[in-house]
Amino acid sequence: MIRTVIADDERVIRNGLKKMLEVSDLPLNIAEPAANGQEALETIKKFLPQILLMDINMPGIKGLDVIEMVKPYIPDSKVIIISGHDDFKYAQRALQLGAFDYLLKPINKKQLIDVIKKAIDNIKEKDIGNVVDVSKSKLDNGRSIANKAIEYIKENYKDAEVNLSNLSKMFHVSESYMTRIIKKKVNKSFSAYITELRMEEAMKLLSEREDIMVGQVAEIVGYSSHHYFCRVFKTYTGLSPLEYKNR
Repeated sequence: MIRTVIADDERVIRNGLKKMLEVSDLPLNIAEPAANGQEALETIKKFLPQILLMDINMPGIKGLDVIEMVKPYIPDSKVIIISGHDDFKYAQRALQLGAFDYLLKPINKKQLIDVIKKAIDNIKEKDIGNVVDVSKSKLDNGRSIANKAIEYIKENYKDAEVNLSNLSKMFHVSESYMTRIIKKKVNKSFSAYITELRMEEAMKLLSEREDIMVGQVAEIVGYSSHHYFCRVFKTYTGLSPLEYKNR
């Protein structure tokens, strides 16, 4: 079944599109339609659609901006633009973003089904030509994001605000996707990686600076809670920070 997402701020249109596709007998697994840009982002992150029907003008984040934001982790999705505007600038940007087709409202049922069939055929052809079912562009994007994310973590791990949620938002990807690409890059989870960086720096500080207090070390390496830092440190080294310092 081809994973499909519909996003349109007009309830009648989004539900109508869903109904048209459901009764078409096409091999589609259709997510609950999104009513605005933010909902579309969240649905796309969870569903990773192979076909995306996207309205251009929606409240909050505009449709074309949503497409640009999700491109890194659904590079092969067939994006079909839905618009009430026959405007060249919209069509031009849609093409720049790699849109598969461009439909004008009111949507003609036959035209919609024909475009969806064409998208499905294109997906199947690509799957046959790529048995591994992993696109090179997706891998390249994943490597690029992973490299930048690792570099950012190394430079900013002492900042308590550096966490998986904020890092994912910064690179416009889902937390699960960020977890996967980091694990592939460093062979450990985000949590394990940043903990290792913080603990190694804490051990260095406790070893080299006689004047430093445990609470200061915790704050320096990115922990707002002294007690939590001590618990993590003991789990990592087998000793409390004070025992490690005295030793």
